[in-house]
Amino acid sequence: MKKVFFLLIILISVNFVFAQTNNTVNVFDDIYNVIDQAEIRGFCGPLPGARPYTEKKILSILDEILEYEENLSSTEIQIINGYQNKCKRNDEANKKKLGTIFFENNDWTSVPLTFQINYGLETNVSGGVYNTSKYNSYGFDFMPKFGFSGDIGNNFGYNIQALIDVSKMPLINNGEYDVGMNWFSYVDSKREKFDAKKKERKITSYSNTNYLPFSYLKPWGGQFYYLSNMSASGLEGWAHELGVTGNIFAELHTSFLNDKVNIGLGRNYREWAAMDKHSSLVLNGTAMPFFGFDITVELLP
Repeated sequence: MKKVFFLLIILISVNFVFAQTNNTVNVFDDIYNVIDQAEIRGFCGPLPGARPYTEKKILSILDEILEYEENLSSTEIQIINGYQNKCKRNDEANKKKLGTIFFENNDWTSVPLTFQINYGLETNVSGGVYNTSKYNSYGFDFMPKFGFSGDIGNNFGYNIQALIDVSKMPLINNGEYDVGMNWFSYVDSKREKFDAKKKERKITSYSNTNYLPFSYLKPWGGQFYYLSNMSASGLEGWAHELGVTGNIFAELHTSFLNDKVNIGLGRNYREWAAMDKHSSLVLNGTAMPFFGFDITVELLP
């Protein structure tokens, strides 16, 4: 039996501060769980089926929930107040947060204007030593993040976030194994002859022999380029050797009539008509982000 004698984990992380008032809030933000529970308990009206919501919309929902403060636990009130405080970007405490630089206009213009720079670094380093030397390995993720966001006027927001991931996470190739036979039929060009052939199906198995943070959704967009071959032929799906990848999210968003009409253009995560958390035949939150043009109109409460 192989055993790990050594494991080193270093995790350094500075997270982004999320969207400005008129920008949307990522569908994975925990605040959605809070308002979902509040809807079930009748502390707010029916929530729109198209997500993400703007920060303005979420703050309005939270104000509605706090009208039932006597029915909320102290923990729930603390979570809601914490989110509201995080959104007060001109607050002195928020201005001093690591990873954020915030500006707002002075008296030189009558149009409200905000500009926020977000930056951070996430690093994972790990290694494993085994009593069988071929399984010894080490890997790392070095992921700098940068972005900016803000508001122009009372109804328009912009947001751009990008990351670069330099990584190496080698896996041990265990070889191929059969998963059964694949049958298919064909008809010749004269459609006079029918035949059937079978083909072996094989899958290559890999083992991870060091610590590897894993999530279903990767922060990068699914493509990976080895530094040894920075070309189209070097496109890979995993960092078996040193390589680089990245991702970018961006949006322009505007809302009118107290957030009843929303128009957005950009690349982000979406969830439309979900019947349950990340469970929908329409489009669920685990779908890869894509560039799109969105219009949502809330005609009636």
